[in-house]
Amino acid sequence: WVRDKAPKSALFDARLRTRELERAYETALKRALDGLRPCHMNFQKPVAIGAAKITPTDRAAVTPDGAPSEAEGPGPRISLVLVCGPWSSGTSAVAGLLARAGLQAPGPYVKVNDPRTSDTYEMKAFQAVLRTLASEQTLTRLADAKGSMATLRRFRDGLLRSSVDTVSSSPPVMLKHGLAALFLSELAELFDLRIVSVLRPLSDIENTRRRRKWKPSFGRMGAEVIYRATFDHLINSKTPFYMVRYEQLVSHPEAEMNGLFEFCGVAPTPADRASALEFISRRPGVEAPGAK
Repeated sequence: WVRDKAPKSALFDARLRTRELERAYETALKRALDGLRPCHMNFQKPVAIGAAKITPTDRAAVTPDGAPSEAEGPGPRISLVLVCGPWSSGTSAVAGLLARAGLQAPGPYVKVNDPRTSDTYEMKAFQAVLRTLASEQTLTRLADAKGSMATLRRFRDGLLRSSVDTVSSSPPVMLKHGLAALFLSELAELFDLRIVSVLRPLSDIENTRRRRKWKPSFGRMGAEVIYRATFDHLINSKTPFYMVRYEQLVSHPEAEMNGLFEFCGVAPTPADRASALEFISRRPGVEAPGAK
């Protein structure tokens, strides 16, 4: 009945959707449907890692087995545009603009409780991996450089590579998440990395955080940590970067888009450009203090 009636995607947890995990569940399901004894699945209680909780099965899906492989990986090096900035700073607006302009933006995406943000353009699997490496509540790393490299390499060579087109003529891949600012050195080694940093006054970030009723780390407090980590990397590395002021982007989108598209290496069609302009033009501007 499950095989005939349920969509295949419904059988798996999209938060940690790796090919290895899918194959394991498919094998167990096939054995059960064929009347054979199911594979033994040892479900244990979640274990705490800082503020995040993952099960042993979850950890196997995002942490590599054995020694780390070379940074280059098994396939062509991936060109990555990382939209980097704090929560509530406008990163979803910038990411949505770039996705509509033609960058590869793999999903499914994280959903939030804000009707103004229909999609965050934040890959759920990327969020899940970063949450095993750092805490969203304290904005501190939970893994050392070696462990972070191994986990991010596993994500790159597994789920991400299977979700995008990596031939040389393909548009760059785009990812975003606030915690990524804590791992810019690792990401710069694993990808051909370009950083699009979204700037917004801390007071506006905090106003948005309060309107959404989010925890303090998703407002001014977290923004101070994320901006500090971002600028520290930009100052001390050779990673290409582009600064976008959210207020200026939503008030004068056409003037800002050309430079942004050129930096990201995307040449949108007239239809894609119109879609991107329409998307950003209906974004709200700066919120007044105490906005609801």
